[in-house]
This record gives sequence, structure tokens and C-alpha cells, in this order.
Amino acid sequence: HVLTEEEQNATILDAWPFMGFHQLPPPSRESKTVAGMQFSNSIGPLRCAMISHTTVTHDILEFQPRSDTAIWNLMQVRLLGWNPFYPLAGYVEVNIRKDGGWEHPMWLCVDQTSKLHMEFLQRINVLFVGLMYRFLLYLREQKEYSGINASPTAAS
Repeated sequence: HVLTEEEQNATILDAWPFMGFHQLPPPSRESKTVAGMQFSNSIGPLRCAMISHTTVTHDILEFQPRSDTAIWNLMQVRLLGWNPFYPLAGYVEVNIRKDGGWEHPMWLCVDQTSKLHMEFLQRINVLFVGLMYRFLLYLREQKEYSGINASPTAAS
């Protein structure tokens, strides 16, 4: 059986180690903040479901990203220390960079002398490098990107 384009996309997306769902807020909500849901299956046999405070900023013209390399912020995610549904505390952005690329900078509250915290941060870094590689492969499967010939290098 030959897979349809929708089935091929589902196969690719189902293999992703992380998914974030951050819906648009109602137009009347002044804060533009919603409850975001994130799911990860990247920590060995562990599965993780997390709830975050997400502000969708892509249409707030006066909003400035915190990152110096960003030109436009799409969303910010606040990871509040009192939130029992998220294992980290800090601030995260999803931005378009000044050079046209994307970035996902994170300012996290951790103990730099803790081997456990540093290992956790390393795993997060590996997770997002792998996720961006999978996203690149997904884009290259789309008809709209069929003219892109550059070959990706595998994420390690």
C-alpha cells in the first residue's frame, strides 16, 4: 500500500520526540496568554506531559524579544517555579532571527554545580537539535519545498 501524503506526514510527525501545542488566545483576551501543552518521549522509557503559560506574541507589534539575535518573537513560554506540571523554571522564546533563521532560546533556573541539572540541560539540547533535524526532513517531504537540494547532516 502506497502511503498518501497525509499518511507520510503522520509517520514523520509521530516519530518526533517533542510536541508543543500553543493555541491562539481568544481575540478579546488582552494578555494573549493561554495554557500550552507539551509532550516529550525523549528521556528513555519516560514520557512527559507538561502544562505551561504561553503568550502568543507574533501579532503584538510593540513586543520585543529578549534575545539579542532575534528580530521577531512568535511566542514566549513562562515556566513558573510553582507550576507542578513542568519540571523546569525559567523563560523560553520562539523567535525569527535577524539572519532569517529560527531560534528557541531558553533562560532556565538551574544549579550549575549540579551534575543532575547539567545532564538534564544537555538532554534538552540534544532533544532540540534532533527535533530541528526532523523538522528539516519533514519540510523536505513537502511539495512546496521540493526544490531544496541541500543534503542535511545528521544530528548527533
